[in-house]
Amino acid sequence: MLKINNINVFYENIHAIRSLSLEVHEGEIVSLIGANGAGKTTTLNAISGLIKVKNGEIKFLDKNIENRPPEGILKLGIAHVPEGRKIFSKMTVLENLEIGAYTNKNSKKIEEIYEMFPRLQERKNQIAGTLSGGEQQMLAIGRALMSEPKFLMLDEPTMGLSPKFVNQVFEVIKNLSKSGVTIFLIEQNVNIALSCSNRAYVIENGKIVLSGNSSELISSDEIKKSYLGM
Repeated sequence: MLKINNINVFYENIHAIRSLSLEVHEGEIVSLIGANGAGKTTTLNAISGLIKVKNGEIKFLDKNIENRPPEGILKLGIAHVPEGRKIFSKMTVLENLEIGAYTNKNSKKIEEIYEMFPRLQERKNQIAGTLSGGEQQMLAIGRALMSEPKFLMLDEPTMGLSPKFVNQVFEVIKNLSKSGVTIFLIEQNVNIALSCSNRAYVIENGKIVLSGNSSELISSDEIKKSYLGM
């Protein structure tokens, strides 16, 4: 569904992504694992058109999408829940969701989001900036889903959340996968990310250094030592 072939990304003179290649097949949950500053968020931003790719290819459903404008990539069916949520804090919950639907006029979609996240319906007229961290993350995911994406990218969806909300977010991720949404995930909790993923890639200094089935990686001595504290 998504295929990245030897992309390079620079921030001025900093070579942030180095000849990176990976692929995500339809129906999969794939995790991208790495330390802070390894290039995880940059990879997602390159896919969604938020930063320029110097060279290499990004293909989605066999179409080249590298360096397309973000709104064009969204219309193709890729939605991005960014790190830090990036909700519109001075707008209501409902207004945030409506903004997410600007490429999709399915009026029934918001009812599906409320069914998925009942808390959002309870707080639909509340200013989004007054929500708890977990509620804001629900809103960020709900807003992305309003466009009815085929491919959903999640950047650190459980950062700063209580264990209760962490479990809720991953239940949502599993249910979305069952409903046919393909998911590309960055998650600081490597154990839980691998537990719910089909496959994973490990990135260091902008390069993919390891990849495989999640069940194999979770038992890897290298993963245990570097990311699981074992």
